[in-house]
Amino acid sequence: MLAPTGLALAALPALVTLALGIVVALRPTEALYGEGIVLSQALAVASGRPLYPPLGEPPYAVTAYTPVYYLVVAALSIVTGPSLVPGRLLSLAAFAVAASCIVLAVRPGAGRAWGLLAAFAFLAQPAATEWIGLHRVDSLALAFSLGGLLVGVRGRILPAAALLALGVLTKQTYLAAPAAMFAWLLLERRWRDATLLFIAFCVPLAAIVLALEAATGGNFLRHVVGANLNPFSARLVLNWIGWGTSVAGPLFLAGTLGLLLLPRDWLLWKLYFVFTRAERDRAWQRRGLVQLLA
Repeated sequence: MLAPTGLALAALPALVTLALGIVVALRPTEALYGEGIVLSQALAVASGRPLYPPLGEPPYAVTAYTPVYYLVVAALSIVTGPSLVPGRLLSLAAFAVAASCIVLAVRPGAGRAWGLLAAFAFLAQPAATEWIGLHRVDSLALAFSLGGLLVGVRGRILPAAALLALGVLTKQTYLAAPAAMFAWLLLERRWRDATLLFIAFCVPLAAIVLALEAATGGNFLRHVVGANLNPFSARLVLNWIGWGTSVAGPLFLAGTLGLLLLPRDWLLWKLYFVFTRAERDRAWQRRGLVQLLA
């Protein structure tokens, strides 16, 4: 059992991260490259312009991601006016939802205190301090993915499929969560649930992609797939491996050890951890990290 004092100390870095997110969210100017691009494309939707226009025509800009975040920010901008703040507050709220999903995932098997500790660790990691409160799609996609896993592990396959699909429709590389859930159901020999997940996830997602392709004259996939395939760069891969080893390496090793010690009840989360690492490493190799999207 965790002592209250230890839990309070563990909460301090997480609270600092949340405070940093609030400061970033209220900043009137761009805090990271790409925020303004995402906002301008969302505002284009709000004004009735296409989100995925032909790449050879003005504004000559690539819409890098699938549409959910843009559509939500566009709806918010109609109420609030053009500003980075609403989208950043959305990202901040999504981070809070993701942390809450971690608490709810850990609590049944380990208790509330350990659930809170896991959420505090999530909020204190370098990736959280770097991305929290930014006008980018990542936080919302993560909240959908973790929400889908949490709902799915409780046996609600259809809501899980919907949330996992929303994650992919927010950021197209968020495939680790649906892959982990499908693999988990197969390993658990839950053939009916695995089939239901596959159909409920793939069929609506494929229909939406085909509809977007038809509505944009084939420009949807040119934006979110073709324009994001950058040349391979061995130098950049080595640089990022060095960064990952020095910064994220200890966290990765600690997470791996922790997952190995967990019982089979945690198999879904073990698979998710493995698939997220594999997806990230594959992205590094494929795109050379010229434009990292995973």
